Amino acid sequence: MNMRSLPILLLCFLPTARADDWPHAGNTQKAGEHPPSAMEQVARMTVPEGFKVTLFAAEPDIRQPVSFTFDDRGRLWVLECYTYTGKKQYDLRKRDRIVILEDTDGDGRFDERKVFWDEGQRAFGIEWGHGGVWVAQAPYLSFIADRNYDDVPDGPVEHRVDGFTTEASHNNVNGLRWGPDGWLWGRHGMLQPSRAAVVGTPVEEREKFQACIWRYHPGRNKFEIVCTGGINPWGFDWNEVGEMFFTNNVNGQLFHLLPGARYRVNFVPPHDAEKQPFLNQCADHQHFDYGRVWNRARTGVTTDELGGGHSHCGGMIYLADNWPAHYRGKVFMHNTHGKRVNMEVLERSGSGYVARHGKDFLRANNPWYRGVELRYGPDGGVYMLDWSDHGECHDHDGVHRGSGRIYKVSFGAVKRQTGFNLRDFTDEQLVELQLFENDWWVRHARRVLEERALQGKLDEERVREDLQRIYRHPDVSRRLRAMWCLYTTQLVDTDWLQVQMRDENEHIRAWALRLMSDDGMGYGRVRIIVARMARKDPSALVRVHLAGAMQKIPIGYRLEVLVPLGKREEDRGDANLPLMIWFAAEDSIERTPELAVTLATTTVHRLTRRLVARHIASLQGRRPEILESLLEKLIRIDDQEHQRDLLDGLLDALGGGRKVTVPEGWGAAYESLGESAEEGLEEKLAELAVAFSDQEALDGFRRIASDGGIRPSQRRRALEVLVKAGAEDLDALLLQALEVEELIEVALRGLGSTGTAGGAREIISKYAEWPDTERQLALSVLSSRKQYAHNLLEAMEQGVIDRRELSAFDARRIHRAGDEALRMRIEKQWGPLLSSDTDKEAEMVRVRGLVSAAGVAAPNPRRGKVLFQQRCAACHVLWGEGGHAGPHLTGSDRRNLDYLLINIIDPNASVAPNYRLTTFTLKDGRELSGFVEEDLGSVIRLRAQEGVHHLSRDRIARRKTSEASLMPEGILRGLADAEVRDLFEYLRGKHPVRNH
Repeated sequence: MNMRSLPILLLCFLPTARADDWPHAGNTQKAGEHPPSAMEQVARMTVPEGFKVTLFAAEPDIRQPVSFTFDDRGRLWVLECYTYTGKKQYDLRKRDRIVILEDTDGDGRFDERKVFWDEGQRAFGIEWGHGGVWVAQAPYLSFIADRNYDDVPDGPVEHRVDGFTTEASHNNVNGLRWGPDGWLWGRHGMLQPSRAAVVGTPVEEREKFQACIWRYHPGRNKFEIVCTGGINPWGFDWNEVGEMFFTNNVNGQLFHLLPGARYRVNFVPPHDAEKQPFLNQCADHQHFDYGRVWNRARTGVTTDELGGGHSHCGGMIYLADNWPAHYRGKVFMHNTHGKRVNMEVLERSGSGYVARHGKDFLRANNPWYRGVELRYGPDGGVYMLDWSDHGECHDHDGVHRGSGRIYKVSFGAVKRQTGFNLRDFTDEQLVELQLFENDWWVRHARRVLEERALQGKLDEERVREDLQRIYRHPDVSRRLRAMWCLYTTQLVDTDWLQVQMRDENEHIRAWALRLMSDDGMGYGRVRIIVARMARKDPSALVRVHLAGAMQKIPIGYRLEVLVPLGKREEDRGDANLPLMIWFAAEDSIERTPELAVTLATTTVHRLTRRLVARHIASLQGRRPEILESLLEKLIRIDDQEHQRDLLDGLLDALGGGRKVTVPEGWGAAYESLGESAEEGLEEKLAELAVAFSDQEALDGFRRIASDGGIRPSQRRRALEVLVKAGAEDLDALLLQALEVEELIEVALRGLGSTGTAGGAREIISKYAEWPDTERQLALSVLSSRKQYAHNLLEAMEQGVIDRRELSAFDARRIHRAGDEALRMRIEKQWGPLLSSDTDKEAEMVRVRGLVSAAGVAAPNPRRGKVLFQQRCAACHVLWGEGGHAGPHLTGSDRRNLDYLLINIIDPNASVAPNYRLTTFTLKDGRELSGFVEEDLGSVIRLRAQEGVHHLSRDRIARRKTSEASLMPEGILRGLADAEVRDLFEYLRGKHPVRNH
């Protein structure tokens, strides 16, 4: 579809309602910086042929719009957030407020305006219903009653849920919408943990959570977490069959929500992601080029063409009747860095969906555009909120509180929908709205029917009869609408739901399961039906919801369903079922160990096998008999891939240098498996034997590692096994390995683990011979132990090692080692490692001047790439190259100089918990710093600048997590002015730079 510039559909006068004099709208943006006029912004936008954008409202009538909803008259209730500062703390001298906007003549612009409430703080979500308005404003989910509908609060604010964190600077509780199940759904970011619960819940009964989707039922006064994960969910919606999809700010833009699921938070390499117990996004792509650099860059694919960047806000699945039919069911979201609206196309795949990249729907063509939410209204047009601010999405450059816009996007002629009020509709009319094409009417009518039922004002017999008639409709979406209405109005009971669990349609069966789960499942009543579903239900969608529902039943019964569910051959390779089965099984393993072993040895899902085996191995200290049972059954499996998966799981839990008691039956298992093992299985067996301190296996690996006649790859693998297992007496072998090019990396890691006497001096003596990669690793190793660090600083003082080669990360590690002599020596080499806020501001001014300087030699991005590889690539990926300890940079707002300056010079300005520095002091004196990627119970997986460490708990002396970022200050220290310009040129580049 061709894109074209919009016709200017604007009148030259302001709306008749005048904005009030609101004292909280002061800007902190730099003087002279302001967005283009609202009219100019509309003129800049491009949309597909036939669409038009009108300006519904703008400053001064609306400012800082962060969320909105509709009431039952089709009016917009807009939440304005003035307390947000873009910094760590909110400005609690200010207030957030709710403004009502109404378009009485249906021309696409508001003409009546009221302020409903102006006492909010940290407010990021709003929804209308049940006689008032709901506001997500940390620490509360609040209800502001207006039961007489006079647009004036009836009394004081009622807090229904409390305990949402007030410490998060931007990943806050946000976004409210009514679900088809009658619950109010909301979102929560991961920057700080919360312990939210219904008001009055004792502290000891509150569970800690971070990034998640949650829901609250006003009738039952019940709050629960639905799923966890994502970085900062900031949008969601339901498709026609009631499957929810939520958008995520970074690290994956779109997820198919499965109740009980745990979704990925950090971006990790694909080969690691496949082994970890977190579901990935359903989208098969990113909106930036995160890998496969050259084969895509050569074809001209850039971040712009891929979608604009990694930051997203808002989420809408279009189910209305104004846009052309081919847009129905598509997902739309704002792309923050790309200044546009992305479109995703959903397709069924196995137990869920896959989202394909559609053509971007709208481009703002304006750096001030900051789309935060979008929803369709009663006439099918789509309303979009524009926060209207400059800079990167965290507003580190100040907040332009004086602006804000609401646009309306429609197609062709719009059927005006004005002058109505759903409260005046009869029950019969509200039921008939369940057949409407535009889901706006469907959802509002359903909620009004529920409200009447709760108030005892519903004609139950008539409504039940009419809804049962719709339930016989041939279209499953209409049947589901009737089902949801029957359930939310309490016109059917669990006996009826049990019957629907046998329905011929998969979506009806899936929703019957979900609604039964809301009532605690009543497993005793449905045990036979559920068992049959596990064995015979033909739908993978039903099976995945069955796995999720098992988390709602007593743990002693779960595995009797999960074992047959895990055997379904047709689900092999499914994207969701392996982990959904695991999520439900995890807590049951110790309670029902025989079934746990059966699940591990019979399931078709490779990841499930590995995770169950890992958990069983982690219980060895107190339940060794479960591992012994697993080993006994493992040798009977006639599938070496299956056996390898189980051994991988055991190694996950027993590695990390942990001293493990040899279980009974190990000798027999080793002998039996070894007789017919293929190469891959044989290697796993040997590794496990090393973990069990099997002397014969240890000697075998030593011989391989030290034999110069064996292929270097085999020697490297043997040395890796010995180092990972914490084998003793490796000193001579590791020092010898420093002489072999292919073994240097493993030998360096090993010397860091063992602290071999003389190891530091040997490393320093060979340092100058090695390439950059080995030198960077060597510096990380030398900074990880106090004595090694003294040797390193001595070499720097003597000029043997250039102090400029020491990374800021390693300098900080030495500085924090708790050794006063080390602290003084590193400060002598580096100067103070922490800067004051004044120093940081001065440094930003200095660097901005360097990067923007005119009349100097043009910066060289190729030299900048070399500097990036030296100073940044250990932790960050740019154009597919680099490490994974820090956020990916390719899809970030790199072109924005303010974004780079604040993140490089003041990395502690805003730190997500998954990127906070955690330091482990081991019992052997070594210190390792990074972020905890996964806690396996007996083993902790630490992702550090130099790679991944598997740390057995029995080796850890102390663990400390600081408020500081994993990224240190001082990245630019020691660079000449020209080098700073080169580095920034590379970081801000539109295309990758080819190596010579």
